[in-house]
Parts: sequence; structure tokens; C-alpha cells
Amino acid sequence: MASPRSIAGALLALARADERIRTVAAETAVDNFPSQRVLEKNVFVRIGGRIDPEDGAVSCWQAAAS
Repeated sequence: MASPRSIAGALLALARADERIRTVAAETAVDNFPSQRVLEKNVFVRIGGRIDPEDGAVSCWQAAAS
């Protein structure tokens, strides 16, 4: 089974192969530190947060695809 880090990296690589995609966005629960580390290791940057009506407080992340 593939690790979350390798899956995130593979998805980012697919996005980078498509010139139409400029950025990739992700969200994590504010207290989901393992998922946040996966995103950080795949060059995602935390850009803020929001309150999701179903999930509550989430952190918003973004990575350049180009």
C-alpha cells in the first residue's frame, strides 16, 4: 500500500504535468498534524483557514503546480 506522502507527491506530479493547472489546493482539520506534515513535505504552504459547515475549523493549503 502506498504511503500518504507518496500519494500526495504523485497527485502533485500529475498536476504539474498538466500545463492548465497552476495550483493545487488541500484542506486538513486544524488538529490533523500527520496530514499537515504530509502536505508540508510535498511543498504545500498553509495559506489560511476557514470554518467548514460539516467539518468545523480547517486549515487551507496550496502548492504551485507549474
